[in-house]
Amino acid sequence: MAIKCHLRTVLLDLGSDNGSERIVEKEKLINIELIQSFEDLRNKNKSLSTAIDGLSQEKKKQDKQLNELQQYLANERITNKQLENRFDKSQQELNKLKYDVSEQRCMNQQLIQKQNDLVDQMKKQEKELNALHDHVNDLIFHLEGAEKLQLEATSGEFATSQIVITYKPKQAHRRK
Repeated sequence: MAIKCHLRTVLLDLGSDNGSERIVEKEKLINIELIQSFEDLRNKNKSLSTAIDGLSQEKKKQDKQLNELQQYLANERITNKQLENRFDKSQQELNKLKYDVSEQRCMNQQLIQKQNDLVDQMKKQEKELNALHDHVNDLIFHLEGAEKLQLEATSGEFATSQIVITYKPKQAHRRK
């Protein structure tokens, strides 16, 4: 645009009749300026083309890196989802195990209580058995004594004799 304006001013200046030399010289100057401007534009174009090529290469590189990162991210998301699924499954198993342990503890407490109750009941029955055993021994002693009295004693001896019974409490037999 600046070149066109410059050419118009030159052509307007050439409108005078001072000579064709002046026109030729101005045309040469204009041509030199145009060639110089053209060379400047060509150099700028080359440097811009080089810069564009460099930027295109950089963009391709970055696009490739972006694709690699997107693929990596997709793989990481898949891995993350798999890990979340494993974690959820492990958490469910852990909760089930905690529940099972709780159930086992409850059953153990109940079994211990039942065992203690049975031990108490066994001790009570053992005491009752020992008492019955002592009672049976006393009955056997009484029956044996009565039988001996009947066999050895005569009827006359019974009338003149006296029986004195003293009671000595027996100590309970203890088992070890």
